[in-house]
Amino acid sequence: MMKLLNIELKKLLPYRAFKIMLLIFVISLAGTVIVGKQLNKVSDMIPGEQVNTLGFPNVWNFYLYTCLFFNIILALLVIFVVSNEYTYRTIRQNIIDGMTRNDIVTGKILLIFLLSVLSTLTVYITGIIAGMMYSSSWEFADIFERNSLLFGYFLQTLCILAMAYLFATIFKRSGIATIAFILFIFPIDVLINQAIFKGDINDYMPVSNMFRKIIEAPYNALLRSDAAVQTEPGILSICVTVFYILFFFGAGWYITKKRDL
Repeated sequence: MMKLLNIELKKLLPYRAFKIMLLIFVISLAGTVIVGKQLNKVSDMIPGEQVNTLGFPNVWNFYLYTCLFFNIILALLVIFVVSNEYTYRTIRQNIIDGMTRNDIVTGKILLIFLLSVLSTLTVYITGIIAGMMYSSSWEFADIFERNSLLFGYFLQTLCILAMAYLFATIFKRSGIATIAFILFIFPIDVLINQAIFKGDINDYMPVSNMFRKIIEAPYNALLRSDAAVQTEPGILSICVTVFYILFFFGAGWYITKKRDL
């Protein structure tokens, strides 16, 4: 398995778009800290007890929720990497060189898993730094409060990257796959959920679950310091996310297995 991952990394690391998108991702994380500081100023103007959005433990609610949307950058990277292998017939050459179709899919899954882990670690480290900077006082134990939300962030990252992999596998062209991917996030998922099912399947739609359920929007906590705040991902949202991860990877594997490369 490490051999397959090394092959994927050798193809990815020289990729200029990888370096550019990674830089954009890191800059976006830094920008989130700045935006969070402005939210603190907004909360200062709200009557009642002030809410420190980037202090411990609130940082895990506000920061992680915002960072969910930056995973779209990593998803676009996955689309470009996978679709380029179809464009330049890299997959066909890999098969000629002795790799199986299962090896090809496994390599992509390992790469996506690695990106998800690295994204989670990066967000965790920057979240700790932000918490230390913006907490008026904190103890070591405060860092670990609500840390289970990081598991939800990891699952969301893995899920959206798996979805990007499936779209790239289906459409094979980065431009078409990117447009279809963005349109599915909005407005297609919303239209299916709201226009057709009247919001009854909100908990089970992939995009709604990834961006609204696995880590809930902490707006109430900004407006009211005594509002209920999410402390861990819900069991239902975890199960739905895991289902879609398996579905996206499984569908991508099936298409790769049956397609004429």
